Amino acid sequence: MIRLVSFDVWDTLLKLDVMLEAIAKGISRITGFNEEEVSVKIYGVRDRIREIRRKGELSVREILGLSRSMLAEELDVDEEIVRRGVARAVLLIDYDELVNDYAEEMLARLRRLGLRVIVIGNVLIWESPYTRLLLEATDLAKYIDRQYYADDIGYYKPLKEAFHIPLNDLGIEPDQAIHVGDSAIEDYMGALESGLYAIKIDPSIDKVYKKCDKGYIAPDLRSALRIINDLLGRS
Repeated sequence: MIRLVSFDVWDTLLKLDVMLEAIAKGISRITGFNEEEVSVKIYGVRDRIREIRRKGELSVREILGLSRSMLAEELDVDEEIVRRGVARAVLLIDYDELVNDYAEEMLARLRRLGLRVIVIGNVLIWESPYTRLLLEATDLAKYIDRQYYADDIGYYKPLKEAFHIPLNDLGIEPDQAIHVGDSAIEDYMGALESGLYAIKIDPSIDKVYKKCDKGYIAPDLRSALRIINDLLGRS
């Protein structure tokens, strides 16, 4: 029986593109640089860091530091400018635009079903307190029992520890939990290999696919909720 649902944050509950564009705007306002050019560099660093992170050779703290230093180098600015750009992004961002479709309704419904709801998130360029602030500002945090981030627990998804530490903390067995996220490797495969049920959100498809005994691919959060309801034996 499913007792807990865990969520990735970026591109699952909140829109990553909106955050990255806000960072580009923040940095451009500080430096006078062209916002579009800053944005291109941010996306480039993000993609490079993700590849480095997946090799598993660096610690969480090292990855955070490297992502900021790489972006600062790309922009030819001091790393403090990157930090300020992130801080400004939190002030400038449109909170309504930031939230993914159906995210609040899904979280509210899961709580009404009596399920525990948590976040298991990786970090990149900015530390988890900024993400916590944004979940508070968008009013999503009130539906979330606990938030677990890589810079808090010391492990990135898809490592098993990233999933097992939160479950052990809450006294939940892996087969009593389902993880929802957008990444095929970090969320979907990471959860499955850790013994959880998994739902990968893939907007490019138009219906739900059951890929294995515990694995599902869904086009959106509304479909993900239907999967969870089915697993609970509810209509």
